[in-house]
Amino acid sequence: MEGHITGEMFNIVVEPVNAGEDRDVSMVASGEYCAQISHDSGSTWGVVPISVNRSIDHGLFDPADTSRVFLGEGWRLKTPGQYTQREAVHLNVNGSRELLVSSDGGKTFTAAMYERTNGFKQVYGLEAIPTPSSEADVAPSSVLVGAHSGVYLGSWTTGDRSSRSIH
Repeated sequence: MEGHITGEMFNIVVEPVNAGEDRDVSMVASGEYCAQISHDSGSTWGVVPISVNRSIDHGLFDPADTSRVFLGEGWRLKTPGQYTQREAVHLNVNGSRELLVSSDGGKTFTAAMYERTNGFKQVYGLEAIPTPSSEADVAPSSVLVGAHSGVYLGSWTTGDRSSRSIH
């Protein structure tokens, strides 16, 4: 891997591939001031424009449909490089509780709300619940969002951008 990412990166997720499959894979590195994406196995990286000035803590490729990519916003340091408990506050603590969602493998992203009420918007984790294999051609995976305000389940497909609280 030749590429290099600058800045503080919290998490990296790699597009799932089948064993023995020989192709470039996409990967997303999430960081304190943006997310960066590579479509050539990490040789080159580019900033996800909608993520600029957002602290992106989590990413997920849908294992049933890797063209679906999810990014979750977290916290960042008020003063970069100075981590103390007092300083560890997100510049935008309150606001829309949303995910950044792509349906084209990370080429473009849009915001999709996981909770209709504004408030603390920390996402602590993203997990996919794969569709049973007998139904794989019918529906994408559902996504669990572990957030400051609870646990949410949704699919965030083009036609359905809703979720429901399951906590």
